[in-house]
Amino acid sequence: MTSHLNTPEEPSTLDLLRAMNAADAAVAPAVASALPEIAAVVEAVVECISRGNR
Repeated sequence: MTSHLNTPEEPSTLDLLRAMNAADAAVAPAVASALPEIAAVVEAVVECISRGNR
C-alpha cells in the first residue's frame, strides 16, 4: 500500500506498522505480570512429566 492509493477507509502502511508495533509493545508487560502463574504451570508440568505422566 502506498499513501496515494489509499482510500479514506484504508489505513496507511505507516499506520498499520504503528498499530502492529503498539500491539507488540503490550506483550512483554502482559507476560511479566503473568510470570508467577506461568512458573506455577511449568513447575506442575515438570512434576507430572518427572513421574512419567503426560
